[in-house]
Amino acid sequence: MLRGLGGRCPACGVGALHDGKGRIARACAACGEELYHHRAGYPALLIAGLLAAHAGGISELALHEVIDFPPRAIAGMLLAALVFAALVRPIKGMMVGLQWAWRLFGFQYAAMCRPHRPVTSRADTVDTPEEPRRAA
Repeated sequence: MLRGLGGRCPACGVGALHDGKGRIARACAACGEELYHHRAGYPALLIAGLLAAHAGGISELALHEVIDFPPRAIAGMLLAALVFAALVRPIKGMMVGLQWAWRLFGFQYAAMCRPHRPVTSRADTVDTPEEPRRAA
């Protein structure tokens, strides 16, 4: 989910999750993981809208309490629109990452068809000094 939050492929963490138009890419350019299976469109919009509405309402109430700013509703709606625009892509990426991790909506079939790649930790890739050779 953190890779999706950052806009990266949930499988490799290298390739971009979104294409240039704000949609989820059909496949990762780096590892080839198919991403078109996702079902993150409408729920991400609903979650981002809910968070944006809360941010707008809280800002409207804060402006009302701190200063008597007459067009505070306009300021609250403007902030809500900005928060919504800023949150849609990260929330959609998190939802794709969650669906990929839980193997939902077609990601399970892609995982079964993909060749097995052994997982190596960073400790396995660290170079160790060679032992000195003994004279025979």
